[in-house]
Amino acid sequence: MKEYKLSKDSNETFLVDSDPCKVIESYLESLPSKGKPWIETQNRSGKLTRIYHGVCPYCNNPTFLVGYETRNNNSSVPYMRHYKKSVPLLAEYNETAYRTCILASGNFSSFGDLSKNRKKTDPLSTQILNTVKSQLDRIFYILEEDTSIYFSPNQKIQMLRDYLSASGYNYSSSYINNLPWTFANVLKAKNLYYQCIKANSDVDKVLSLLKNIRLDPTEKTDLKRINSDGQSFINLFCEFRNLKIDKKSGEQSIDFRIYTKTKNSIDEIYKKAIQINLTRFTNLINSKRSDYRQEKWEKMKAKIDDIM
Repeated sequence: MKEYKLSKDSNETFLVDSDPCKVIESYLESLPSKGKPWIETQNRSGKLTRIYHGVCPYCNNPTFLVGYETRNNNSSVPYMRHYKKSVPLLAEYNETAYRTCILASGNFSSFGDLSKNRKKTDPLSTQILNTVKSQLDRIFYILEEDTSIYFSPNQKIQMLRDYLSASGYNYSSSYINNLPWTFANVLKAKNLYYQCIKANSDVDKVLSLLKNIRLDPTEKTDLKRINSDGQSFINLFCEFRNLKIDKKSGEQSIDFRIYTKTKNSIDEIYKKAIQINLTRFTNLINSKRSDYRQEKWEKMKAKIDDIM
């Protein structure tokens, strides 16, 4: 896996440096102290060997760093692998949790499969549901930054309702680190009529070429509103699909696309492959809301509390 935590109870996540010459230095810098339980020394065939530990952000099992000792052209980049033993003071090994962990290499084939779900009683599903409730504004903040689409408050609440109806918190490929993108992944395509886009973005440039769409100015100079030209109804949709994980690097990505739809055809007009930054959301959770976002959050939170 590409990421690791330093304790079971933490949501702060660190990335494994892909450079084998820098990975140990980067790992050591993430530690609160350079010793146990994160660094363990073992005697292997008469040779003292250091093991660098972390915790899996999905199943909370111990992990250890591999792929930096001996390198060749066929080697994968350094990464964390599940450590199938308990590490005192760090994490106990749980075989059941490991077998269902989507970040275990044996489960990569089902990554992104929307039909695969966890049990409703899984603690991770409860954690995700609570995070959606408390961090919905930050989920949409990331989606807006990645897509240049700014959904209206009413549309956001409807998307939340759809997410809950689909039991998206049980989606087996979803965990805290990729929550904004897996939140969107479980939703059906959304109509973009009367939603806003970022001015001068790639999406703005593409939509401006469509004959039946008008992009109106808003009170915010950096946003435009998608409207009809007055002569036809807008069948313009967006969706997040094709969530996947790279088997070698552990990096995750998802496709965002915009398309028009008629009775006879679906025409894709914009597509973007989004590389998922697996520490971005947790870093945002651990940061303070600005006064501006706090004000908007209070308004949204009242609506969320009515639903959840």
